[in-house]
Amino acid sequence: MNETKSTLMGRALPATLKMLSAAGTSCVLSVTSEENVATIALTKGKIAWATSNSTKRIGDVLVEKGFVNREVLGVVLSIQKRKRMRQPVCTILCELGLISPELAEAEIEAQTTEVLVDVLGWGRGTLRVEPVDSSESTTVFVDQSVETMLIRVALLRDGLDRATCDDTVAVQ
Repeated sequence: MNETKSTLMGRALPATLKMLSAAGTSCVLSVTSEENVATIALTKGKIAWATSNSTKRIGDVLVEKGFVNREVLGVVLSIQKRKRMRQPVCTILCELGLISPELAEAEIEAQTTEVLVDVLGWGRGTLRVEPVDSSESTTVFVDQSVETMLIRVALLRDGLDRATCDDTVAVQ
């Protein structure tokens, strides 16, 4: 498999996501910084899911919200490990009829947004793109274009930056 590496500076991540989206690429984009690692999966140019070691795992979020219990999550994680192509927890839960596709889409979209907000705050890091056979790609649950997701993330980051700035001003 071909891998592309580049340094995450300024607008590198959004530009890379837009380029992969425009090309209709199916791939796994790995983003690493000194302490953190994130994975963003794209299927035919759309973000399928994202995860990061610095954000909560989606299975844990579903348990916290009461949609599944720890026992069910354990079973789903063992199924996930056995599959040839890694599927998101929400995909497996939908296949088993334990959550609705609408709930899965909403939770994956929230998780993906949280991961993108987090990763864009890292500042520096490395991007690695690994192509994936689109026939093996997961079902797309995030029904938003990359551009729409990036605009949402930019607005959220702007709100976080303003809140931080307001807190700093209030302390002084």
